[in-house]
Amino acid sequence: MAERSEVYQTLDLALRIGEVLLSSGAGAADVTATMLAVTDSCGVRQVSADVTFVDLALRHQPTSDEPDAIQMRRVNRRPVDYADLIEVNRTVDDLVAFDAMTVMGFKDRAGFDAWKQALKDPETLRVIREDEAKFLDSERTRLFVVESHGGLQAVE
Repeated sequence: MAERSEVYQTLDLALRIGEVLLSSGAGAADVTATMLAVTDSCGVRQVSADVTFVDLALRHQPTSDEPDAIQMRRVNRRPVDYADLIEVNRTVDDLVAFDAMTVMGFKDRAGFDAWKQALKDPETLRVIREDEAKFLDSERTRLFVVESHGGLQAVE
């Protein structure tokens, strides 16, 4: 488990990265996924993120016995500084170090829940794991759930 000061430093780094991305026009889902990937790669788990048009928030609570660590940042729109954006992308690439990302979309929460339920079937899971072994490093695989509330339409 990360020390409290390391948690705060990690949340601050992720929020700074999120700020550059959001102010550069990145979508809320991309900003959320990136911030969660950064916190995860820094060893801070059980983090939740909230991204709006102008606010970023990260919350970490490792156990129900401990108080939350919450950090927020207000994003002021400014002209895109491409040098900053390039540096942020390099930093994220170095931290997260992945070469592929899969995005799965569900029409609604029920569809997502049905997918999770299907993964509980041992035969289904065996087939998926067998296929994934051909192209994924399971030790480095991460799953982030990003919810979108309003503004986006489901693709049929």
